[in-house]
Amino acid sequence: MNRVASFIIALHFRYPFVRQLLWACCIVITAGVVFLAGFKGSRVDTLPVGWEKSFTVSQPAIAAKNIHLASRGNFIAAVYEGVEKRAHKIYAVLSFNGGKSFLQPVVIADVAPDIDHLPRVAVSGTGHVAVVWQNLEQDDSNTRVFYSLSMDMGASWSPPVRVFMPSDFEMLPQILYDDRNVMHLFYHGHSKNVFNLYHAVSADEKTFDAPRALAGMEELRGAFFPAVSVSRSDIYVVWQGKGEMRGVLSDDLYYMHSGNYGKSWGTPEKITRSAANDAAPSLFMYRDVLYCAYQNNDERSWAIKLLRGFNRGDTWDEKPMTVSQTNANCYSPGVTSGKNEELVVLWYDTRDVAPSIVARKYLIPERRFSSESVLSPVRAASRKPVAVTVNNTIIVMWEEAGRVFAKYSDINVEPPVVYSATNPENAWSRRADAMMQWNSPDDDSGIAGYAVIVNKIPDFIPTVQNLESNVKLYRVADLDDGVSYFHIRAVDGAGNYSRTVHYKLQVSRSPLPAPVVVSPTHPEGKEALLRTPVFRWSIDGRDRLKGFLYSMSKNTAERPSKFTNDFETTFHNLDDGRYFFSIAAVDRTNTVSRVATYEIIINKAESIDASVYERIAKGLAPIVREVEKIAAPTVPYCIINLPFDSAHPYDKDAFNAIITARNIPADSMAGYSVSLDTKKTEPRKSVNVRNNIISLTGLKNGAYYLSVRGRYARIEGGRKVYYWTAPSVKSFTVNTFEAPSGVVAYADSVIEKLYGRWLAVTISLTGALLSIVTLGFGSRISFFAKLVRFRLRNRAAALF
Repeated sequence: MNRVASFIIALHFRYPFVRQLLWACCIVITAGVVFLAGFKGSRVDTLPVGWEKSFTVSQPAIAAKNIHLASRGNFIAAVYEGVEKRAHKIYAVLSFNGGKSFLQPVVIADVAPDIDHLPRVAVSGTGHVAVVWQNLEQDDSNTRVFYSLSMDMGASWSPPVRVFMPSDFEMLPQILYDDRNVMHLFYHGHSKNVFNLYHAVSADEKTFDAPRALAGMEELRGAFFPAVSVSRSDIYVVWQGKGEMRGVLSDDLYYMHSGNYGKSWGTPEKITRSAANDAAPSLFMYRDVLYCAYQNNDERSWAIKLLRGFNRGDTWDEKPMTVSQTNANCYSPGVTSGKNEELVVLWYDTRDVAPSIVARKYLIPERRFSSESVLSPVRAASRKPVAVTVNNTIIVMWEEAGRVFAKYSDINVEPPVVYSATNPENAWSRRADAMMQWNSPDDDSGIAGYAVIVNKIPDFIPTVQNLESNVKLYRVADLDDGVSYFHIRAVDGAGNYSRTVHYKLQVSRSPLPAPVVVSPTHPEGKEALLRTPVFRWSIDGRDRLKGFLYSMSKNTAERPSKFTNDFETTFHNLDDGRYFFSIAAVDRTNTVSRVATYEIIINKAESIDASVYERIAKGLAPIVREVEKIAAPTVPYCIINLPFDSAHPYDKDAFNAIITARNIPADSMAGYSVSLDTKKTEPRKSVNVRNNIISLTGLKNGAYYLSVRGRYARIEGGRKVYYWTAPSVKSFTVNTFEAPSGVVAYADSVIEKLYGRWLAVTISLTGALLSIVTLGFGSRISFFAKLVRFRLRNRAAALF
């Protein structure tokens, strides 16, 4: 063996190519080790339909597990136990905006190693937050119940306090508040060689009343793992009891109820009838029906079942519904409410190589389940999901690779941004065919299509998807005169409908009818002594009416030239004679209607030639250019249209805004100057946006001011002169949750894995360093090695 080693070493130092080959093999091997250590089981985000992207809640340096959640309004409290630098602690994480963002974790207590502490949290209506857990008592080495209380929504916490109970030891505590903000504690206690469930009440959140045993132990060998639901004065408990059936120990589920805040309890009722085991119940009340999700192993492997207790638990299903659809073992079920009369059942199972979090919706009106959704990434071990529902949004958390991950249910979709080059919004057009376009919103479930309809109802809401997701252009043909509405909603892959965009289409393709003129003072064509005539008129189609042109002339009818918005006028102190009052309507596109003429005679008048009447009968059509001259002067300006209500914070980091130019012909626009800043500033007079769509991306949380001014041209003196509009400013606020980027999350995962494999990393880095040194200085090292060996031989020869 020594000869082989000596021969390899001799080859290594004698031949450079052998040395390079050996070190290249070492580099490949070490690189492979590093790759396997760092990237095996790395996270790959999945995007199941109906759920958004997952994000981390715990810190990379904390090895976290055993999460629990509680909520009250938009306030969410999450607790978990973790290890940081070999110190075991209980942590709390808080959110004040319905889970959109979470604060940094706060240490609640230091705890003993080597056991699970299983912390639980509850939130009262007054903002008190209570955290309870089990820990080893140093005096007797038994598990005891401890709790900590925050009176100011997590800003400060009391020191850990032990709950003294008359048991040999206590474990697996749960904490809740009722509608009186009274604290309820449920726990397992061992007394007189029997495990039982106990319930204790604390009105002052400092001392607890004497606990009450819930389960009778005459026919049971233990009571475990209660699921509790509180509604007003009612407390509902489902627990797992171990009895003896046909000589074989089996677990069943038992239900009991208190209608007076736990002062007295009804008789426990067995609600499962399986010959196998029923375990780990989770309880949720929805519209007077109790839903209990639990594990069952009738088919040898653990499956998830759902049992309903109608009329607040008075009667229960004879046969449960099967939720899970796999033959693999399923664990840790949970149930919570979704949107639109849905329940969501969560669990984790082993159908893949690594355990994964699975969710399935139960559609209550249809009495059926939707397909399953895998929420956690593939090949990353994910366990113990917990969830709460806030404003119809489900926040799910689970433990994965020593981290706490979270995911939101997808309950909404943003509306598309709609525009039209042929029929700008809030502007009248002579075109009866409108080309509608829109930009598709971003959505984690993907856009499945659009619901579109055109009618004259301003607030109509389409309810049926009739366009596919790849359609971004829609032609509206043969629009009637007047105001129509293009209604559109986006539909995402989860079946969510966005709010409706009501795009106003204003068309005036045909002239208005001639006004109908009457005079209450002068009958038409007849003599009257009054020298102050009054004229009144009416017209159909007022929605597209801009005003009227009129004239008053003696002996002959003249083309109308004076503009008015009124429906009545009076002339004073007229001389004797024949007068013609002429009037025409002007629509919003400056198209003039036929002229209506009304003849009056003041006292008496000479007869006129028939050609005058003939000319009047043929009509007096005024020129549109003159209408524009006499119309009221208008000021060009721009309007910024945001795709959301700026009075409320926007929860995305990107959107498209539309600029609408007013009182400026479309072919006269030369561009826009757009400025986005955290303070109100005027945009510079230089064009930086050519079209009327502003795309804003990468927005951070905070307040913004979006300012726009438009550049347009006018023909003056035979040449084109450019002008700028006054600045238009829109303020808005962005408030998104701070989810870590994929790169940061991926880097954290790699660093965490490398930190856990420090020996392999050290060997790899040392090998790489030796490779660099040897490849670069191999010949020199060989020379000095031979020189040392030569001198050692000479010295040995001299000595002997």
